[in-house]
Amino acid sequence: MAAVRGAATLAVGGAGAVLVWHVGYQTWKHGLCNAFLKSMLRKGSWTASLWHFWAMWDRSALMEDPTLTEQEKVQKDRNINGRYVRRTGEHHPPDKKDELRAEARAQTG
Repeated sequence: MAAVRGAATLAVGGAGAVLVWHVGYQTWKHGLCNAFLKSMLRKGSWTASLWHFWAMWDRSALMEDPTLTEQEKVQKDRNINGRYVRRTGEHHPPDKKDELRAEARAQTG
């Protein structure tokens, strides 16, 4: 029984290591580390940054989906934005986004 438990622990640990490597590789590959850093600096909270990261990831996949019409993409994008606003309470008016991005760039150099 101890051998089975040890093997299961090793398998779960190995899967965890692979997951950590995969996330790190994808973060590096897509330049997401800088995006996450800028998001944390702008938002001041790592949890809000995680919700922002998730919304950006979903939006990126949505825009590349060839099976959706433009109207479906707009609706799904609104749903993603609504989920983000509900989770974080943060809402940026479209006319202020350029200003916020400029401030984030200035903070990160």
